Amino acid sequence: MQLTILFALEGAVVFFGVIAFAWWLRRRLGTRWGTWFWGAVSFGGSQVVRLPLLLLFTTLLPQLGFNPAPGTAFWFNLVVLSLTSGLFEETARYLVLRYLDKDARGWRDAVMFGAGHGGSEAILIIVPSMINNIVLLSGGDALVEQARAIAPQQATQLAAALEQMRAVAWWMPPLAVWERVAAIGFHIAASILIMQAVLKIAPRPLAWWGLAVLYHAAFNAAVLIGLRFGGFVISELVATVFLVFSLYLIFRFRRQDTASLIQPNEPAKA
Repeated sequence: MQLTILFALEGAVVFFGVIAFAWWLRRRLGTRWGTWFWGAVSFGGSQVVRLPLLLLFTTLLPQLGFNPAPGTAFWFNLVVLSLTSGLFEETARYLVLRYLDKDARGWRDAVMFGAGHGGSEAILIIVPSMINNIVLLSGGDALVEQARAIAPQQATQLAAALEQMRAVAWWMPPLAVWERVAAIGFHIAASILIMQAVLKIAPRPLAWWGLAVLYHAAFNAAVLIGLRFGGFVISELVATVFLVFSLYLIFRFRRQDTASLIQPNEPAKA
């Protein structure tokens, strides 16, 4: 029961925390809610394109005779997943800011946009997973018994998943929330880099897009390597290091921001 409560709290903290953070940013920076929602659209749109392509890629490679050894497969998947994540998400971020949310220009809007991108990602990753975990913990034994009568092999797999779920330490849900905090900080920093490309900051505007893609890929790859070779706690420490650097970028560009169309004392646009 305690673990069920922790999972429920994790989902609630992520969902309401994302909304509260967006509300605070709007009040603090004078930005528009529309920019937050466009940030969410950029994440959703990137995954609508990326995930089917990854699925197609995964299906075709074995048919072409590509079956790497387990050790090689990890590094291959690491490169593909990290680079495609950076390429698709940062391209979507650029296209939405450049052509759809034309009122978003400057540091403040980039922060709000990144909060929408990272916040929607947090909700879509954490909340459905927590609901699934709660359902499994609450009715898992009954599901295993039902599965035994229909598909014994699936019942064995379900029972193993249930035992693994029950063995989750109490501190893992709070760490998962912290991971989302680090990811949102990263997405805000990446949105600021993309904003430099949108504003055509000299000397090579699209170099900012390339920098954001590489930064995104590095973040994902480093966290996955930490998880593979050090475990969950090490991966969160790696995410924290990236959060610190992301905060540095956020406040560094704030001091340099001279192109924002929203001044601190202006009322927010509707």
